[in-house]
Amino acid sequence: MFEEKPQVDEQTKDMLVSFVQETIDSLDAAEPKVGELETVQNDETVNTIFRVFHTIKGIAGFFGLSKLTALTHQAEALLDLIRKQKQLQSADTITLIYDNFDLLREIVSSIALNFHDGGFEDKIQLNVERLHKKSKELTDLTANNDESAESRQSIIQLDLSMKKEEALNEIAANLLEQSLIDEESIPEEMMERFVISAYEMVNETENVLLEISKTSDAGESLNILFRNIHNLKGNAGFMQFSEVEKLCMQAETILDNLRKGEIDLNGGVSDFLFEQIDEIRNEINKAVQSKSKKKSEKEEQPWRAETKYIEPQPASIEEPPIIEANESESIVSKVANEAQKSIGSQIQRKDIRVDTQKLDALFDLVGELITLETMITKNPDLEGLDLPSFSKNANMLNKVIRELQEVTMAIRMTPLESLFNKMKRLVRDLALKSKKKVDLVIIGADTEMDKNIIEAISDPLVHIIRNSVDHGIESPKARLSAGKKESGTITLSAGYQGNEIIISILDDGGGLNKNKILQKARERGLLKEAADKYTDSEIYNLIFEAGFSTADKVTDISGRGVGMDVVRKNIDKLHGSIRIESVEKVRTQFTLRIPLTLAILDSMMILVGDVKYAIPIVAIKEALQPMASQISVTMDGLELIKVRDEIYPVIRLHEFLGKTPRYHSLEAGILIIIESRESKVCFFVDEILGQQQAVVKGLSDYVGKVKGVTGCMILSNGEVGLILDPDLIIKHALYDQPGFIN
Repeated sequence: MFEEKPQVDEQTKDMLVSFVQETIDSLDAAEPKVGELETVQNDETVNTIFRVFHTIKGIAGFFGLSKLTALTHQAEALLDLIRKQKQLQSADTITLIYDNFDLLREIVSSIALNFHDGGFEDKIQLNVERLHKKSKELTDLTANNDESAESRQSIIQLDLSMKKEEALNEIAANLLEQSLIDEESIPEEMMERFVISAYEMVNETENVLLEISKTSDAGESLNILFRNIHNLKGNAGFMQFSEVEKLCMQAETILDNLRKGEIDLNGGVSDFLFEQIDEIRNEINKAVQSKSKKKSEKEEQPWRAETKYIEPQPASIEEPPIIEANESESIVSKVANEAQKSIGSQIQRKDIRVDTQKLDALFDLVGELITLETMITKNPDLEGLDLPSFSKNANMLNKVIRELQEVTMAIRMTPLESLFNKMKRLVRDLALKSKKKVDLVIIGADTEMDKNIIEAISDPLVHIIRNSVDHGIESPKARLSAGKKESGTITLSAGYQGNEIIISILDDGGGLNKNKILQKARERGLLKEAADKYTDSEIYNLIFEAGFSTADKVTDISGRGVGMDVVRKNIDKLHGSIRIESVEKVRTQFTLRIPLTLAILDSMMILVGDVKYAIPIVAIKEALQPMASQISVTMDGLELIKVRDEIYPVIRLHEFLGKTPRYHSLEAGILIIIESRESKVCFFVDEILGQQQAVVKGLSDYVGKVKGVTGCMILSNGEVGLILDPDLIIKHALYDQPGFIN
């Protein structure tokens, strides 16, 4: 017999999807706090983790997700004991909490697809038993304390058959009533979220009640009413709004009787429910106003602060979580509007959830708009015409499109905080496996980056940090012998530099062993010249070769040589770069330079022969027409240009690109000074045509890779132009690295 899947209406599906999103956000925000329990005993830290399990449990019960309710209930019981103990926790306790975070993510991700919590019975039962066992251990440890009896009472052996949903809900309600929550410890952001959610539920309840009052068939609408009031009751109880909780309980009883068919929705019952809704709304207003008076006015946080890249320092910067609120589609009544105005700007909605696919589509449309604007305003048919009115309007159009582009780019920008926080868990797990002590210091977690790029750099960061823990940081014994402190430190930092993000991973471990790298490279036939001909940077870059590893033995952490080549490939795909600096027995630092966004870039249009190309403006320092006295030629034929006492090698782009130039003499053409990430050179071109925003498009598979080209764009005449990659051109033209460019 197959288990019959529950039928879920479309509105409930939408609510479940929102629940999943909120749950994952809550888990991501709270997970970094878990590791703190091992080193710092802070009441607010424990309460934060406790509230996550408590909130998920309450909403899971609201949706009838009994299996999820059982798991979070037992996890909540463990956290309740931990906060009563007020002492540091062992590594296995922390690991257990982390495991439950992972399982919760797995379950809720399945709920988003299947709209039920089935399929995880074995995993849930195993974790419930582990949680119960750990709770019993903690209870036994405090058996002689005054609170031991109360602690033991909070340990409840759950029915692992997962069939007694009503009993679980009753247990949850009892625990909620017994929960000792300090009113002052509730964050203001949580208050805002509760108020917004409460008004939405009350308004929706009122609207649904109005609709079903006109018909004899209430159907699923009664279930919606019951769930709204039930959820509001639980939230109000958690927030210590006792009057709201009592009113909801009375309304919930009536609605439950209506669902069971024990009473009819006649005029008297309907009037009572409307009166309850009005009373609930009024009590919410009173409760919020009362709590608002106790809070001092706070300055509004700026939406974004510019962060400059700084050298990693041993200090951690933590930002408060961003509280999001879904935009309500329900009709807000006059009373609700007045109620919301009464608490001022504290609960004004500032955030809404938007599907990322819609954001991507909007960004693509803005890109097309930029291309279209260029094609119109720089149409060849307009050349030579005196059109002052058109020029004025074109400038205004350009200004508006620029602002629209900035806004859409800002929408896609998200802080690196969530990505960096995941690294805390990674470092802890790796340190336990390798039996090392490692501290992770985070700097600049508020730095914002295009969400798509954040996803792309996640794997490279994981690989680098894995290597830092396994190969970089020494064992505690080795560190003490070397005169270092027992615990190693990895500093993960980020900041802005121009149009790039600089991400640094610095560890104070043993550094890279150049001789060992050269030995492995020689064994694999990677050395093209004598070892003494290689610079430190070139030696370190050998670790990015596929399959390259200096590990003496393979572990479950690293050693197979399949990590660092992935790092290099992923960074290259982002048109970024990675640099390694190391001092043996002292430190190793990986520095990633990543563009803020990949979709749109400011470019300089140039002419090489009869073909137009684009060069990213970020790579251009200046342009000039040289004099003969500035030009010199080396013995091997390399042309050099001297500009303000600085010497630059010259790369003739027509030779590199295989084009027939208009000018052969350097004095007749234009030299563009390029500052790449590795060196400074001059590109020789025939003409500079001016600036243009390039909407970057990838080359089709049919075209394949083109040497020195990073993508293509639509020109003002509607033709396709190529966007040059200065770094690739320099490396190929000057250093002639085989295999670097196809």
